[in-house]
Amino acid sequence: MEPWDLLASDSVQDFVEQALSKKMDALQVSTALNKAGYSNEDRAAIMDYMALVPKFREKFCSGKKANNGTARGVFLLCDKLALEQSTAQDIGRWKAALWPSEGSVNDLCCGMGGDSFFLPAGLKVTGVDLDENRLAMYRHNLKAFGKDASTKCADVRDVARENDIKMPASAGMTKTDYFTIDPARRAIEGENQRDLRNLTPTLEEVVEISRHYKGGMAKLPPGYPPAEIPDNTEILYLGGHGDCRECLVLFGELAKHPDTVRAVIVDKNGDTVAEWSRKRDRSLETLDDDLQEKLDRNDSLEGKDRTYRTERPAPRGDRQVHRGTCARAHP
Repeated sequence: MEPWDLLASDSVQDFVEQALSKKMDALQVSTALNKAGYSNEDRAAIMDYMALVPKFREKFCSGKKANNGTARGVFLLCDKLALEQSTAQDIGRWKAALWPSEGSVNDLCCGMGGDSFFLPAGLKVTGVDLDENRLAMYRHNLKAFGKDASTKCADVRDVARENDIKMPASAGMTKTDYFTIDPARRAIEGENQRDLRNLTPTLEEVVEISRHYKGGMAKLPPGYPPAEIPDNTEILYLGGHGDCRECLVLFGELAKHPDTVRAVIVDKNGDTVAEWSRKRDRSLETLDDDLQEKLDRNDSLEGKDRTYRTERPAPRGDRQVHRGTCARAHP
């Protein structure tokens, strides 16, 4: 049985629900799984997953029940990295108002689906990623949110080039109107660090992708150097609960106020608490090295568990890994 099939099975989800309600400790859980006949590998997978269930329910599903007619809570599929990098429900609900009520969207680098959970119901969405595991998560999770979504295993840059909204569609081929993208980031195994400029695809490639759609949005780390963001876009800094969690760049038809910078504080329901805006001023975007370093390493930019870097960390043997890839590496 594939790992995601195991975790999505009724038997495992029933067990997890009961274990959580009884507040069983790790030894009790392991013993019960052993008695139920699970292998060591399956027990480890189930126990790792159990640790994520309360976290993804808090992040995405507060007040939401499963759509399967049972008393169980919502079960999503994810791993730790996918959960960590996904957009939470407060920001997701607020961003929903930026979209038109109907049309089609490619969720590029879709991961577990956080950027698609709260899209308007009239938008037809397709998740695109190079990782089949992420696509399995995406399909399961969108269904849990009552949404129909298709998936495509492909390089997001190739998908954009094939989509070119300005070119006539071939026979039987329809063009996708909009895109959303959360570029994958390199991680150091065992640490929670990111290289700001080491996005896949890069910001330059995201800008090229944007030319093939009517409009779209790109989620960047909040400390990303604003001087590198192109003109004719709208820049939004979004956060809540005392932190700034993402820099959102709007392109094309979604940029209702081009060359404007906005900062928005959102409450837990996705409503605006406070908002500030100004016209973009390039003279304010060039930072000296000391200020840029402080900005890059400000833990409060996206929660105290994250530190961003603008330079690639020194190699550490086999510990540096590339996870959550959605575009092929350059040769």
